[in-house]
Amino acid sequence: MPPSRDPVITTMPVALSRLPLLAKVMLWLDTLACGVRALIALGVLGIALGLLRNDSDSRGEVLLELALVGGIGLFGLTGNLLLLRGRRAGLVPACIALVFTAADLLRTPWTMAARAGSPDLASCPPEVLVIAALYIGMRLLLNGLYVAALREVRARYA
Repeated sequence: MPPSRDPVITTMPVALSRLPLLAKVMLWLDTLACGVRALIALGVLGIALGLLRNDSDSRGEVLLELALVGGIGLFGLTGNLLLLRGRRAGLVPACIALVFTAADLLRTPWTMAARAGSPDLASCPPEVLVIAALYIGMRLLLNGLYVAALREVRARYA
């Protein structure tokens, strides 16, 4: 049987074989996470549309969540899939997804404090602060690994 001439079939194994193991693992994991975030963004969109009709106090928070989660999902999926296909252009949307992620990380403590009923972080219950710190720490660790993977990809495609 002759080898396939289809560019999709012939380039995919080559593109994946060029990537270091950390990059492959992190890109696949982040693709999965971004897909889940994109689905969450669609759910938040439905909630946001309901809040816009009801003039709720949390409307701004929901719209910000929608923008951040949607941005992470859209740009993360685009960047990861391009990089997994061997396209260096995927670095741009992947880095934009990191900017959305940083904004989401900055928003997290204040959102958690507001949901706990505290007017600011100083009066927030300690258990909420511990949970917020653990959550942010975990996300910083995963995003640090993702940045390391993007550096490996950039060096590989240079």
